[in-house]
Amino acid sequence: QERDKLLEKTQKAKAEILGPAVLMAFDNKISEAILFLENQKQEHGDLSRLITDEIDILLKNLQTFKNIDGDIQNAGKDADSILSENKAFLENSHMASGLVLWSKGKIKEAYEIFAKSSGCLPEIFNRTAKIKEPEQAFFFIFTSHNITFNKKEPEIIVSKILESKMPVEEINRLRIEIEFFQQKYPNSQYLKDNAGILSEILKICSRNVEKVDTKDKAPNVSDDICIEPTTDQTPSNLSLFEALSKLKKNAKLVLKEGSYTFGGKVILPFSDFSIMGLGAVELNGDFTVNGSNIRFQNISQKTGNFVLNKHSQNISFENCRFNDREITIVNSKNVSFTNCLFRGCYIEEAKKISFGHCSFLSPKYGLEAALSLNRSEEFEIIDSLIYSETFAILLKCDKKNFSKKRQRIISQSLIFGEKGFLALQDENKITEREVIDFAKTDKSKRMITQKDIIYSSPAFFNSSTEDWRLIKNTPGYNAASDGKDCGMLQDPK
Repeated sequence: QERDKLLEKTQKAKAEILGPAVLMAFDNKISEAILFLENQKQEHGDLSRLITDEIDILLKNLQTFKNIDGDIQNAGKDADSILSENKAFLENSHMASGLVLWSKGKIKEAYEIFAKSSGCLPEIFNRTAKIKEPEQAFFFIFTSHNITFNKKEPEIIVSKILESKMPVEEINRLRIEIEFFQQKYPNSQYLKDNAGILSEILKICSRNVEKVDTKDKAPNVSDDICIEPTTDQTPSNLSLFEALSKLKKNAKLVLKEGSYTFGGKVILPFSDFSIMGLGAVELNGDFTVNGSNIRFQNISQKTGNFVLNKHSQNISFENCRFNDREITIVNSKNVSFTNCLFRGCYIEEAKKISFGHCSFLSPKYGLEAALSLNRSEEFEIIDSLIYSETFAILLKCDKKNFSKKRQRIISQSLIFGEKGFLALQDENKITEREVIDFAKTDKSKRMITQKDIIYSSPAFFNSSTEDWRLIKNTPGYNAASDGKDCGMLQDPK
């Protein structure tokens, strides 16, 4: 019982003495923290004696940090130069060294240094740092753009941005950094408290980013970046987003062979880059692409949704597989897929969408057809395979538009649905009279232009193991315009 009482008192001392002092230090109130600790030693002797060593260590570190405050306040000096110039002075002062790194925006490195101290201080510092990290990260977003940011009055930043007259490229970079901040700290109280300010800043960025015509401009010098698969220490969503934010225009992000897992929804607002997989690369997570001039190569999405929204244009996919949920293409323009596989594909009000040697297969969830079209006027499919255990194709549109063929073209492809070739959906339901079976394919030709189509059921090597190659001498085999099989050309390995 005596031991338990002593432990309880010690925990109380940590919470009432060390905790507030460390919080003051993170708020850059070093003098106040020193005075607070000295007063606690005098006014609460019995309580403070339980953690005397920790108090003395913390006082030493705070005094050390205070003594080099002039260097820290010097915007021209970075953390490494300060630590190097004061190496002897900072020896064994891990908390002070960590605070130097923290004050200069090197948050990750600060955590590592805090952990080197003894006693209960690393735990208290790390716990406090996690609370204060979103605020510190937010602060450095703006200081990196030479915008003065007052942590006590964050709303003033809106007027500062309006006054800054930042160039278009820098405004776009600011937008990307803020969106990254929102993804990295989605549940933080700081983000919730400042959601309105962030919303206003993003509106300002959107209004001021001009559409620059880069058609005749020479590309910038590009530096490719390579990232590793997911490990317990490296969450892929952070490394992916950080890598893309650092990628130069027209550069390539290379994903090494392995599995990449992403927490929550990953939004990619970037433009003018490529993502290429080396070997077997699997992605797990939901993706939304907002950018333009993007190329995806050799990527397999094992789980999650993939969405191209209205901001997406000039996007190409080569040798990509979407093995889980349907891919969604909404209001996008100039999107091409070559040698790709889909478990359901939904296209809505998109223009100039093309598919070559693609396999559209039965959706695992949701959709009632391998290919669903909602008011999509311009698409072309060639050398492909469309197969579903329900309907091959579903057309969603007003009845008056059913007969408007527009520029919907399918050629040199195999199409088959176990319940019917094509279904017309009006008012979110399908009736028997709106299902076009394979005996009446002529009726569908006023809706979709069809050339050299094979209306037969395909025979796959092994659908249970997702080996979707066509068996020799079955429908679609060697039937494409280039003499190869209809659908995605898959490596048997």
